[in-house]
Amino acid sequence: MFLKRFFFHFKNKNTMKRISNLAKSEIEDLIRIIGYKFNNPNLLEMALKHKSFDAGEGFDYLKTNERLEFLGDSVLGMVISEYLYKKFPEAHEGELAQKKSIIVSGLNLCIAARSINLGSFLIISDSEELSGGRDKDSLLEDSFEALIGAIFLDGGINTAKRFVEKFVISQLDNFITTDIYRNYKSELMEYVQSKGFPAPSYIIVDEEGPEHNKKFTARVFIGGKGYELGSGKSRKKAEKESAKKTLLKIESNDIKF
Repeated sequence: MFLKRFFFHFKNKNTMKRISNLAKSEIEDLIRIIGYKFNNPNLLEMALKHKSFDAGEGFDYLKTNERLEFLGDSVLGMVISEYLYKKFPEAHEGELAQKKSIIVSGLNLCIAARSINLGSFLIISDSEELSGGRDKDSLLEDSFEALIGAIFLDGGINTAKRFVEKFVISQLDNFITTDIYRNYKSELMEYVQSKGFPAPSYIIVDEEGPEHNKKFTARVFIGGKGYELGSGKSRKKAEKESAKKTLLKIESNDIKF
């Protein structure tokens, strides 16, 4: 029992020292980067504290960033929804939802988090540190949302909105037009239906490789006619590649309807 108490005392002392050092030498850097100084610094600390962090006996997991992540996710969604509603007055609900899902995707939130070097400010456990947690996508995504939640609680919706505008909305053109975000299957379906054809169908025409490393080949059919082949490590990726190749040929007038 003595050794256990000594261990926790020693661990508490070190972890509190880490928080103290973070507050003194690095918090000002983060404040400068994000352009917002917290009225309640405890909210910022909470936003940075991952659930892996363990300060020993009596540690309160409610003071980690999970609840702020939940709140920040909703604030982010609301701000992006309002922006898209005003930006695209002619877009239907489905199109707006698609754009929103692209913008708030984990990949984009990780890009935003890395743009402010958020990983270097996180309060994480030693084991998480050793496993590369500061650059782990899931931690960055969650912590970025938690930061939004903390800013919302501390400064209100307009302050949170300015933060999202600065670090997310300013990058929207890149997010929406980047090739990896294009939904080729949806685009192809919308195009062929506008020409009076039914929705495309896909058939897996080939499947090869061992179970753990399969390669699928798909062909898209439009109006009963087969078009470009596409390959991938899953049926979904093969179909997407088939749709992409077909759509690009349509765009270059190599395929005409």
